[in-house]
Amino acid sequence: MPTYRDYFADVKKRIREATPEQVQDLIRSGDIQLGDVREKDEWNAGHIVGAVHVPKSYLEQWAEDRLPEKEKTTVLYCAGGVRSAMAADTLQKLGYSNVISMAGGFNRWKDSGKPWTTPASFTPEQAQRYSRHLLIPEVGEGGQQKLLDSKVLLIGAGGLGSPAAYYLASAGVGTLGIVDSDVVDLTNLQRQILHTTDRIGESKVSSAKRTLEALNPDVKIVGYEERLSAANIDRIIEGYDLVIDGADNFPTRYLLNDASVKHRVPVVHGSIFRFEGQVTVFKPFEGPCYRCLFPEPPPPELAPSCAEAGVLGVLPGVIGTIQATEAIKLVLGIGEPLVGRYLLYDALEGSFREVRLRRDPECPVCGDHPTITDYIVMACNSGPSATTSSPTATADIRRARMDISYSDLLENDVHAVTSKKALEAAINALKAEARRTGGSDEFQSLELQDVSDVVLADFKKFADATAEFATRNKQLTPSRIADVAIAGMLSASPDCHTYYVNAQGAGFLSRPVRSTGTDARIPSGGTSLGGPDQAGLTGKILAGGVAYITWREFISESNYKIGDALRAMLDKAVANGAKAWLFDLRGNFGGIGPTDAMASWFLNGEPTLTTMTKTGSSGTTTALKELRLPDEYQLPMVIILNDRGGSGPEVLTAALKEN
Repeated sequence: MPTYRDYFADVKKRIREATPEQVQDLIRSGDIQLGDVREKDEWNAGHIVGAVHVPKSYLEQWAEDRLPEKEKTTVLYCAGGVRSAMAADTLQKLGYSNVISMAGGFNRWKDSGKPWTTPASFTPEQAQRYSRHLLIPEVGEGGQQKLLDSKVLLIGAGGLGSPAAYYLASAGVGTLGIVDSDVVDLTNLQRQILHTTDRIGESKVSSAKRTLEALNPDVKIVGYEERLSAANIDRIIEGYDLVIDGADNFPTRYLLNDASVKHRVPVVHGSIFRFEGQVTVFKPFEGPCYRCLFPEPPPPELAPSCAEAGVLGVLPGVIGTIQATEAIKLVLGIGEPLVGRYLLYDALEGSFREVRLRRDPECPVCGDHPTITDYIVMACNSGPSATTSSPTATADIRRARMDISYSDLLENDVHAVTSKKALEAAINALKAEARRTGGSDEFQSLELQDVSDVVLADFKKFADATAEFATRNKQLTPSRIADVAIAGMLSASPDCHTYYVNAQGAGFLSRPVRSTGTDARIPSGGTSLGGPDQAGLTGKILAGGVAYITWREFISESNYKIGDALRAMLDKAVANGAKAWLFDLRGNFGGIGPTDAMASWFLNGEPTLTTMTKTGSSGTTTALKELRLPDEYQLPMVIILNDRGGSGPEVLTAALKEN
């Protein structure tokens, strides 16, 4: 009967071993996974730098989470080499292709003088408090220690600062600095969750300190009961890893921006207004800064405070919590922070949108040739909001949607139209909407450049004028103003549109809505391109060279492939002098596949789709691969859709940069 010695000898025949010296060389190469299969007490006594803890008793359950790359060289070690050999054999059975056990284990590694470390030491209370973090591979003990060692500065202990501070303290951020010169007011308690009724009149810093220390005694609270200024910002910001921006006025935001660039400290920016909020991360020289987006503050009359305009009480909780999430990601170095990305939230719609941001090489602070090298003292434009900690975001949101989103439309090469033409169309659309809703159609006269390039300065003029227009048209929400302006701009740029058809007929919307419609119907006139075939593929050349093409579904049966048939029809249309595409996809094609495929056509031949499937009564089949429009098919295009499920039209909308 085989003995344990026989069994172990057999295991060693099936695995590879390496000496500590060979393992050290592999570690230096940087292309390995290193796992420690000892038990918790052994790991706590010391382990190799860079190893992850995968105890042999939990190996099968934890391996794929903690050692996720099965094709990568995976080195295991234990105390003496026995358990790691057994573990290596187990991983091979789990599909790991290149597993090595370190001969002699950690004892031989340590005895030969090679480097090792001891993990962060947590008290029993800390181990229990942060236990849910310790279970996450992306955090774990090392990440939790990073949080405990980190220092985050919060500008404001109000609407945004409250939820951000609360969750950062809960997460175990070791030091929280809080800058706020205000006192707790009864009107704050609708949204500022750090404070309570019995603290009305108490300084917000003191109130926040009491709440956060009661929540987590591990956290050190450093209070600054002073208004941020050019005289104190260097002293205050020094030594912090990042800043949470919950400022309530533009001078503070610009001052914070300039200091963050100077000290190279990231800022997690947030703003709120009524039902809308926004978040982004300004990471110096890795993305844009605040001045890249908004070189100058708006006039004070165009930036009402929360005290003047109001704010939904739960909105700061949403935005502040996202700010806390971004801060934790930055501290841990995980995920994709919102650097160069502007996240917009609309509470009424329950929707998030994202706008890409670019660093401005001409920025006066972070540009290639900065002109602002010292702090600029601005008058505080916030008026009554000077004592209100909830930030005002009106101008930010309007400028973000107009300066960035709108100009981005025209930078897409399918929109061959001048800035002037597009902006004039947007202005006319806004004036018409104001008249329709009983408002004022007065709009500031603008001098616009009639050139082919996008003129960002003109978009800034337009943004300011539209913000002024909005003050005279309170019946129009910021979202409605943006939608009307986008629709107006696109009406001047007919090269590439998406139409959504509802029961009342065709109408353009700047973002998709759930709607109903009829099956696609080919117009009666025109020159036939063929069809319908078994997929319902049909086409005609209409007056003016518009190629009208429709089909019911994507199918791939026996020798028939819709992709091949469609390409043949496109070739025929081009040969017959097609000057534009009109794809009518209101037919019964189901799912998001067709619209995903259509989206790939917009990207100048770059496929966004590798495989698409259609599920029906006959089962699931591969329908199409890498459908795209080659260069010779790049013509002005219109698509008509039913919005059956939302996802497909969202893909199209993103591809068209309409939203």
